[in-house]
Amino acid sequence: MRMQEVILEEINVKSIEYVTDESGLVRKKARPNFKSLGPKFGKAVQQVAARIKELTLQEIAALETSGTLTF
Repeated sequence: MRMQEVILEEINVKSIEYVTDESGLVRKKARPNFKSLGPKFGKAVQQVAARIKELTLQEIAALETSGTLTF
């Protein structure tokens, strides 16, 4: 990395470890956007919102990859 030396000096560390698997570092949650969901789902918006809140990490990852999720 071009900026590695600058980063090491600025934050006063000896090395940087690059991590590709973020599962142990990041906890993702999905939250419903009612302004978007309301017009599309109408009376069923609460059911859809509840399901969105229950999404697993695998489902969130699939959604990030494909851009869609069917349930």
